[in-house]
Amino acid sequence: MKHIFGPGPSTVLRGSGKLLGVLIAFSLFWGCSTNEDSTLSVPFANAPDAQQQEASQCTVGGDALVKYNYNVTCEDLGYDGSLKIEVGGDLNPPVEDGTYELPFYIGKTQYGTLLVTITTLDGKHVSFEASSFDVAAAIVKGGPGANVYVYEAPGESGGEVMGDDDLISPCLKNGKIPALSHLTLCLNVDLNVAKTANAIVDRTFHWDISKKIDEEDAIENGKLLQIGLTQGESRDVKYTVDVTETWNDLFSANGCIRVENPWPAKANVSEIIDCLNGDENCTTGIPLPLTCSKMMTSEEFNKDDCTTETWPAALTSGDWPVELDMDHIIKCAYASELSNTLPRFNVATVYTSEDVMFPVSGATVAEDVLFPDALLAENMHNTCVQVMDEMDEEGIMASDVCDTDNDLSVYPTPPADPHSFTYSHLFEGNCSFQHNTTINEAFLNPLDNDFDTEADMDTAMVDVFTSACSTDADSDSDTDADTDSDTDTDTDTDTDADDCTLTQGYWRTHSCHGPAPYDETWNELSDSQDIPEDVCSENVRPEDNAFFCSGHSWIEILWTPSAVGDAYMILARQWIAATLNGLNGTTIPPDIAAALEEGETLLNKPCIEAPRCGPYVYSSEDWARMKVLGGILNYYNNGLMGPEHCDWEPPVDDIPPSTC
Repeated sequence: MKHIFGPGPSTVLRGSGKLLGVLIAFSLFWGCSTNEDSTLSVPFANAPDAQQQEASQCTVGGDALVKYNYNVTCEDLGYDGSLKIEVGGDLNPPVEDGTYELPFYIGKTQYGTLLVTITTLDGKHVSFEASSFDVAAAIVKGGPGANVYVYEAPGESGGEVMGDDDLISPCLKNGKIPALSHLTLCLNVDLNVAKTANAIVDRTFHWDISKKIDEEDAIENGKLLQIGLTQGESRDVKYTVDVTETWNDLFSANGCIRVENPWPAKANVSEIIDCLNGDENCTTGIPLPLTCSKMMTSEEFNKDDCTTETWPAALTSGDWPVELDMDHIIKCAYASELSNTLPRFNVATVYTSEDVMFPVSGATVAEDVLFPDALLAENMHNTCVQVMDEMDEEGIMASDVCDTDNDLSVYPTPPADPHSFTYSHLFEGNCSFQHNTTINEAFLNPLDNDFDTEADMDTAMVDVFTSACSTDADSDSDTDADTDSDTDTDTDTDTDADDCTLTQGYWRTHSCHGPAPYDETWNELSDSQDIPEDVCSENVRPEDNAFFCSGHSWIEILWTPSAVGDAYMILARQWIAATLNGLNGTTIPPDIAAALEEGETLLNKPCIEAPRCGPYVYSSEDWARMKVLGGILNYYNNGLMGPEHCDWEPPVDDIPPSTC
């Protein structure tokens, strides 16, 4: 089939010798649009009208040709470059079929050579195939005139071909085809510029947790329940934990620009501009920042790779202008956030200098930025969270909560129904602790280590008042009632025999600062100090020692309010409680010991990596890992991993300590 192309919808943009043409491309990355089996029927500006006919007197394959009655040249037709080969006529014998190295001309100046393969048939038909460049028109001379096969008009780009077959010279009046004289290939000498434009949607999920006491007599929106029990009486209290998700979607466009020089003449690339919703000069629209690679050969070039990390070194501002050699390529990447999914267009323009030593012209290419009708999120972040609760003794929240829906049309707003968990906890009346306050929390632990996100938590509190307890110290008049002066009446300090764990709420309230009686386990923190008999005297309290480089003491860590999702505080509090449980004689399983060791390394990082305990910023990976470790140690401290939680509840009043 003939490949004869007429002028398409492109617009010629010629300005100051810098900009050659515009190509509107709607196909594959390196593709071009064509208009097959049409002809160019308008005269060229430089060709005398009297020497041009509307069409040839005979046709080949049904294709009409533009005929000239003189030896027309590419320069006459308005093309920049040309290649010429004598294929017959006075040659005896005619040129043989084969590949030829032809002189390449811009105007009348030669710039190297280009390879063209020629095939002839009976000296009257000729076919050509270019090695690595596009041909805009072919002039076939024979007899008194020449036929011109036009693939793309001068100064335009997008319709050129690399080969065509069965070309002939104009038919004579007797209808015969004269012998070929020569073949001239006309060229638009500009850079090959191509681009991609991808429309991307990223969806990020955000999670929230709320906890309440699901009892009719709970007050303060279900956050507080006060119950009265007698010794041995119990009550099953039901808790509800709700996990809800919201999300936000980020729309963006990104892509690559390829600039290639297929010509022996150098191109002096002075600037590359990429514009969103603007013209080729970006006098309107939004200019987008570009990251461009240094010049690479076509062998080094991977058209599918738009990852800048794998490219040669990037061009800097001092590298421009760039002398782009033949068969060399510059690649640029761009990205831009968008506010919505409305259609847009993206235009890339390559400028070259007017220096005659660098005659290759620049070019412009455009692509539409179109979001598909079935709008899906290509990238999803923070899709799952781990739900934990201090009192979830049956582990009903052991499974992760996830939302992996990437269809943006299904849920234009987040779903109304939360992920809900319900469990019960048994509270018992105990005259040993007539007022017993239990504060516990449920919290979320993000699992997406590639996305920096915060955890969330919520608390609820139950006050148990035990009544009908005897307050008679001892009605026995025996004077030996307290003969055993060594008897320990503080029942909440003898815990190691039971091999059970205590939570941070216990350790927070059982230091020298109270309000509950002092637990001597705190003394184990400082075996290097000579602790006096009055262990709670000023300036020697172990819990007042600095906690790594946090700027707080151990006890202050347990009492200091922190922002929601503060991974350092989440880990630090559980790490302190687990450490004290171990010092108290509670068994520490190997996985908990490993979590304590890794946690200590992370908590100590500011001391090691920041000079003089200066400002330190954790990486997103460390931040996420601290939350995970905090969750593991929380399970241990609550008896869900390893030894059980102590089956008695110490008295806890949630009031801050005195200033240390």
